[in-house]
Amino acid sequence: MILFSCYLLCTLALAQGPAPGGPPTAKADDWKLEVVHRKAPFASLEGLVVREDQFGIELRQVIRKPGRPTFIITIQIPTEQVEQVDLLDSEERAQLMARLDQIVTDRGKWFARFKLLDKPLPIGKDLSDIPPNFERAFWPGDQPGTNRAWQYSGQRFTLLTTVRVDIAELCALQLEQVFNAYERLLPARQESGPVLVLVTSSVEEWQALCKAKGHLIRNPAWCDPISGEVGLATDQVRLDARMVELRSLQNSQLTELQVRGDELRKAYGGKLPAELQKPFDLSLKSLRETATRNEQVLRQERDRLFARMNHEAFHAYLARFVLPPGRGMIPPWLNEGLAQIFESALVEAGELRADLADPARVKLYRADIQAGTDLPLADLLTLPVSKFHVTDNSSQETSRQAYLTSWALCSWLVLEKNRLRLDDLEKLSLAEMEKVPAQQNFESVFAITLAEAQTQMRETFKKAAPGQRRNTPPPSESIPKP
Repeated sequence: MILFSCYLLCTLALAQGPAPGGPPTAKADDWKLEVVHRKAPFASLEGLVVREDQFGIELRQVIRKPGRPTFIITIQIPTEQVEQVDLLDSEERAQLMARLDQIVTDRGKWFARFKLLDKPLPIGKDLSDIPPNFERAFWPGDQPGTNRAWQYSGQRFTLLTTVRVDIAELCALQLEQVFNAYERLLPARQESGPVLVLVTSSVEEWQALCKAKGHLIRNPAWCDPISGEVGLATDQVRLDARMVELRSLQNSQLTELQVRGDELRKAYGGKLPAELQKPFDLSLKSLRETATRNEQVLRQERDRLFARMNHEAFHAYLARFVLPPGRGMIPPWLNEGLAQIFESALVEAGELRADLADPARVKLYRADIQAGTDLPLADLLTLPVSKFHVTDNSSQETSRQAYLTSWALCSWLVLEKNRLRLDDLEKLSLAEMEKVPAQQNFESVFAITLAEAQTQMRETFKKAAPGQRRNTPPPSESIPKP
């Protein structure tokens, strides 16, 4: 089953959970690990036992901390330290081996593809190798027959994009993993056509797409649950052109600096005096640091795109494959709050790990609490979806508060209160809100007054990030060789 938080969930509880209203019966982190109990003062270690003989144990130690990737470390444990070994049965062991192997395989693919983004292609050029399952396709609004877009078809989605094919391949890989993770978290209840994911390569193209689809907003992403379409903006064309320009300038400056250095060293008999060498070194260091910062722009843009992709894909999957058509829509605060939790979630071996509140958002919400400007929950529960959209400058602050507070409430419910199973989503649906007021419905579902929920949530964020206080596996220790 998929991991959502270390406590709650929509995991096993969603597929075959307890009776409505009852507590979850399964931990979110359902990984079963083998345990090597060591004699005092050594701590026990968890993972997969690879080998056990007269010399000791070879263990693939597995460390899973909230909000961090899974760490897999192979260590040797000498026989004199071992007190007891708890092994899994054959089925559980096979599942663990498959998960660890999948993580290693997925990371290898990611690292190989991430390198492609670190060096944009020269303007006007394209990759010669077309990735498997990709084909040229028509982009909405283009002249018939141009077919300048890339198309990739997955089981639950179709990707259509005008970005470079290497970036398109990354997008397809991300979507494959995240849709697979969502399906394991929330099994599909009905079959609908695939979600169409449209990714643009320029601001102008994004504006034209939004206008054509009737989405007159400034947000860099949208999801239309009725048509089953997701739109995502990038400014790849401009970014590529800028990076080519910057790299050319940096290479020119570096060459000029090196020539000046060679001339000075020649003038001083091969070695510069300290008073000349120091500023030369500082100039070289500054140039390299500037180049590094410029390259980080590429990685930041990639991360923002994937965060938005996770967010909108959740909206689309929920509406398309899980909630009953026409009567199962959930209120905006819940829909947007959950989608934001998944923005920064880690996808590993088909699992979605959202087990620690986003530190950046924690700081922002905590600042609002301290300033007394956080949005009251009574207002949030009845906020229409239009308040989340940025249509002009006057709507930016309203949108910011709506998103931030909905994220805070969902993070608190999921990571602190161990709630939000599928039956919770159904009880909080817009159909149920038509029967009773939003506040009354919330208090009935979670068995807490809204005022008390507001107080507890604020106190949680003042002290720590939701999910931060859970016990985590101990770090590995240095093990002497037998």
